[in-house]
Amino acid sequence: MECSHVWELIYEEDCGEMDYSSYGGPTEHYIVSLYRCCLCGALKKEGHGDLNGDPAELLEITDEDRYLAKTK
Repeated sequence: MECSHVWELIYEEDCGEMDYSSYGGPTEHYIVSLYRCCLCGALKKEGHGDLNGDPAELLEITDEDRYLAKTK
Protein backbone atom coordinates (compact mmCIF):
# COMPACT_ATOMS: atom_id res chain seq x y z
CA MET A 1 0.00 0.00 0.00
CA GLU A 2 1.35 3.43 -0.94
CA CYS A 3 1.64 6.17 1.67
CA SER A 4 -0.09 9.54 1.26
CA HIS A 5 2.86 11.43 2.73
CA VAL A 6 2.32 14.05 5.40
CA TRP A 7 5.61 15.96 5.55
CA GLU A 8 6.92 17.60 8.71
CA LEU A 9 9.96 19.85 8.74
CA ILE A 10 12.94 18.37 10.61
CA TYR A 11 15.50 21.12 9.98
CA GLU A 12 16.61 23.85 7.61
CA GLU A 13 20.17 24.75 6.72
CA ASP A 14 21.11 28.16 5.32
CA CYS A 15 23.90 27.51 2.80
CA GLY A 16 24.42 31.24 2.29
CA GLU A 17 24.80 32.96 -1.05
CA MET A 18 25.41 30.19 -3.57
CA ASP A 19 25.08 32.38 -6.66
CA TYR A 20 26.16 35.82 -7.77
CA SER A 21 24.44 38.83 -9.24
CA SER A 22 25.94 40.33 -12.37
CA TYR A 23 24.54 43.67 -11.18
CA GLY A 24 26.58 43.52 -7.98
CA GLY A 25 23.58 43.14 -5.71
CA PRO A 26 22.84 40.41 -3.19
CA THR A 27 21.25 37.10 -4.11
CA GLU A 28 18.77 35.04 -2.14
CA HIS A 29 20.44 32.52 0.20
CA TYR A 30 20.07 28.85 -0.72
CA ILE A 31 18.10 27.01 1.98
CA VAL A 32 18.05 23.21 2.27
CA SER A 33 15.10 21.72 4.17
CA LEU A 34 14.82 18.15 5.47
CA TYR A 35 11.34 16.65 5.84
CA ARG A 36 10.08 13.40 7.36
CA CYS A 37 6.74 11.76 6.64
CA CYS A 38 4.99 11.38 9.99
CA LEU A 39 3.07 8.37 8.63
CA CYS A 40 5.81 6.15 7.16
CA GLY A 41 9.10 7.81 8.18
CA ALA A 42 10.31 8.52 4.63
CA LEU A 43 12.76 11.42 4.25
CA LYS A 44 13.09 14.06 1.55
CA LYS A 45 15.17 17.18 1.04
CA GLU A 46 14.21 20.27 -0.87
CA GLY A 47 16.15 23.39 -1.68
CA HIS A 48 15.07 26.91 -2.54
CA GLY A 49 16.83 30.15 -3.27
CA ASP A 50 19.55 31.11 -5.70
CA LEU A 51 21.98 28.35 -6.60
CA ASN A 52 24.58 28.40 -9.36
CA GLY A 53 25.07 24.76 -10.30
CA ASP A 54 23.59 21.36 -9.65
CA PRO A 55 21.97 20.94 -6.21
CA ALA A 56 22.10 17.12 -6.28
CA GLU A 57 24.95 16.89 -3.76
CA LEU A 58 23.23 19.25 -1.32
CA LEU A 59 19.92 17.37 -1.60
CA GLU A 60 21.22 13.83 -1.00
CA ILE A 61 19.92 12.14 2.14
CA THR A 62 22.97 11.45 4.35
CA ASP A 63 23.55 9.30 7.43
CA GLU A 64 23.52 12.52 9.46
CA ASP A 65 20.05 13.31 8.09
CA ARG A 66 18.81 9.86 9.09
CA TYR A 67 20.24 10.34 12.58
CA LEU A 68 18.58 13.76 12.95
CA ALA A 69 15.26 12.32 11.82
CA LYS A 70 15.44 9.61 14.50
CA THR A 71 16.30 12.02 17.30
CA LYS A 72 13.67 14.67 16.57
